[in-house]
Amino acid sequence: MDAALWSRAVALYEAALSMPPEARLRWTRSKEASDRGAVQLAERLLAAHAHVETADAFRTLPKLANPRANAGHAGKQIAGFILTESLGRGGMGEVWRARYADARIEREVAIKLPAAFSSPQNEDALRERFARERRFLAKLEHPHIARLYDAGLSGQGEAFLALELIEGEAIDAHCANNGLSLRERIELFLQVIDAVDFAHRQLVLHRDLKPSNVMIDSRGQAKLLDFGVAKLMHTGERSTPGDALTELAGAAVTLAYAAPEQIRDGELSTATDVYALGVMLYRIVTGCSPYEPASDTRYALEQSVLHEIPKRPSERLISDDFARSCSTSATALRHSLRGDLDLILAKVLKKLPNERYSAAAALGEDLRRYLKQQPITARPDSLGYRVERFVARHRLSVAILAASVIAFQHAAETARQLSRAEAAQSFVAGLFANADPEQIRGKPLLAKDILQKGVSDAKRLFANDPEALSKVLAQLGDIYFRIGLPEPLLEVQTARVSALRLVRGKDPNQWVDALTALGQAQSNAPSLSNRLQAIESFNEALSVGGTNAAVSVDRRVFAMAMTADQHRIYQRLEKAETVAVEATTLAAKALPSSHASAIAALQVRAMVARDLGQIDDARELMQKVIATDRATQSRGEIDRFNEARQLASIEFEAAEYLNARDSARSLLTQASQDLGELNIHFAALRRLVVSAAERAGSASEARAEAAAMLAAELTADDPFRRGTAAFVAARVWLSADLLEKAHMSLSNAERELSAYPLWLNRLAALQAEYWLRRNDPARALAVIDLAFERASARNQNVSREVAALHEWRARVLVAQRNAPAASTHIAQACVLRAKFHPTNHPQRIACEALSALLDADLDRPAQLRRIGELRATLNARSDRLKLVQLIAQAQTQLAAGRSLQNLALFSTE
Repeated sequence: MDAALWSRAVALYEAALSMPPEARLRWTRSKEASDRGAVQLAERLLAAHAHVETADAFRTLPKLANPRANAGHAGKQIAGFILTESLGRGGMGEVWRARYADARIEREVAIKLPAAFSSPQNEDALRERFARERRFLAKLEHPHIARLYDAGLSGQGEAFLALELIEGEAIDAHCANNGLSLRERIELFLQVIDAVDFAHRQLVLHRDLKPSNVMIDSRGQAKLLDFGVAKLMHTGERSTPGDALTELAGAAVTLAYAAPEQIRDGELSTATDVYALGVMLYRIVTGCSPYEPASDTRYALEQSVLHEIPKRPSERLISDDFARSCSTSATALRHSLRGDLDLILAKVLKKLPNERYSAAAALGEDLRRYLKQQPITARPDSLGYRVERFVARHRLSVAILAASVIAFQHAAETARQLSRAEAAQSFVAGLFANADPEQIRGKPLLAKDILQKGVSDAKRLFANDPEALSKVLAQLGDIYFRIGLPEPLLEVQTARVSALRLVRGKDPNQWVDALTALGQAQSNAPSLSNRLQAIESFNEALSVGGTNAAVSVDRRVFAMAMTADQHRIYQRLEKAETVAVEATTLAAKALPSSHASAIAALQVRAMVARDLGQIDDARELMQKVIATDRATQSRGEIDRFNEARQLASIEFEAAEYLNARDSARSLLTQASQDLGELNIHFAALRRLVVSAAERAGSASEARAEAAAMLAAELTADDPFRRGTAAFVAARVWLSADLLEKAHMSLSNAERELSAYPLWLNRLAALQAEYWLRRNDPARALAVIDLAFERASARNQNVSREVAALHEWRARVLVAQRNAPAASTHIAQACVLRAKFHPTNHPQRIACEALSALLDADLDRPAQLRRIGELRATLNARSDRLKLVQLIAQAQTQLAAGRSLQNLALFSTE
């Protein structure tokens, strides 16, 4: 094959991969007229990629003639794994212990193989379920959810999932075999609730929760398995009576743990999983099912689930053997269950979804309150009950009479706070109760419609309770942030702060949270005026946190980190560094390193170090951030995406352009699959891919990346996104020597970025290059002079931007045959480059090369030697840097005695 054709096809293929699957062929075919051969080859590559990597591959596998054709056996190799031992078989397929075929990785895994059926219709449906489970698992990275290591097709066309191998036993067996007390069982079960809550916050339901799907490993940690199986069976179509749970390979869920709405084939929601959690907990603390069917038949069990009100746990006949497995007696166990646990389980097992806990987190909160002997939400708020709970917690230090008075005051405020929290959780959960989370995820328009109605309803329903309204708006704001909608996010956070201003001072922690969240929303807003207001919100949050001892340390740390980051964004780097150091110092003294606020502070400090040119420090700090967050899951999916994006940006600033490009491209592809089209989060990453490709020296590749990455940015609603995308496009066109396109992009960038002095100074260097290419040094000089005035007015004379301006003024002066003045400016540029760049950075080397060429004290041989040294430094790099060729050309021209103004080094950066 023609190497050039292959190179063009691969560039098209890689550019297309960054797009949503449905847009790839449309985009490649738009290029057919200019390069038909490369387009055809790229489409073959895309087809192969789709067959191996997308879920559709599972649906298009050939039909199996032998119903057991894909049965595993010991020693068989599936993709990169060798099966060693069968671990079990169920309706979904077989599970095998396996090891990596590559002996360099010693980890054992669980390989899941789909069951094969003689019916092609069943087989297709089962493979589709299997593939969709892979998509769910890939998103669910949590300490208590079994991890997905790999997925795909073997060389023989067999579908597989490679999962974390959990060496342990089911949760009910673990509790019995280890004699766990009632408290220990509940504490262990809270790990399961946290895992389910995490999945719900990703808008994913489990729908088949049962003890055998919760394994306890050797460290006593719960691991949730088979996430998504029941949901994968559901198609949204009504089944005929009687077959709702028996469509594929028997029941897709386990009837004994199914919620009533599952049996009725009704609308499912987070409350469905909450119900199954209740059944599991009932069994774990009593040893019994909540149901007592009239006979041992499926119909009788269905009727019990639908109509029977379970007995309170304390009223069940608990066997002595089970009580001994709880390290207590049957009488003592029933006594412990009586009261709060009775009420918690009664609420969680309500027949109607809207009468249960609205979220897994609410169930978990009540169980934690039970363990701490605090009031729970699952019972009426009576004074006697709250006095009883208060005295139970403080019986050794408070007299009964005093306790009753204090408890009365405490009860009133606690009741209000609990009702607000419950109301907020119920309200937000209700927004999505009848919406399919799988459909919402990655489709902002649907989510936006639901959320906008939620904001309007919240303002109306909670008009007389500002604190409750603020809790609802906080949750809605978090969702807006995660799906990448900056304008409604700002609207919600503004309304949240307005609500809290009415009760300012009642809860300083909530007030600091709201002000910090408003600052973040303002910082990401399309409007410059809103962006400039962000620092005011952050400063107000710091003021509240600094003057009120009731504000928690973690909130102060986070507000400080966000303030430092805002100073960094506007290149007030000394101030940014001071505040960032204060934040990390306070975090180190008062918070564990795994705390989300401590991680955020360290992340900002890494970015400040990057902007200060402290690249090694920045890389080390960001790698620590990523390692800590991955190990502890302290923050959310979007936060982890931004950490990886910023690490790629550090590699770019280190001039590791190929590494930055590959990291950014890979992250964008993965994040697009996991998070959907979150433009507010992806914009900078798209620009990074294009800029890194251009800096690495391939004009054709940079053009392909620009076509793929910048289309959405150039048409965005946000003028800042449009302007920065036009800036990157202009650099690409200049590199490709397409001056008319460059001029158009420069004009668009200048128009959109007119209110952003920092970006206008960056743009000035490109404009100077353009006018020099047009042989108009006077226009180039005018652009540079204006940029110098802007930088001086903002007291930003020590920056990368100013270094570039000095370099371009030197180039203009060379073109005007004023070498002495040019030498002065290039010397100033080199001082700044040395401050911000390591010795082998190409921009620093380019500056030093210009300095050597303009140094009147160096004769021609000395100049040649210095240029040779700089070229040797560049040759040690792996990047395909255009500067290598430019300096080589400069050597040739210099040796031939040509004039300085004709050197290629002066015509491009």
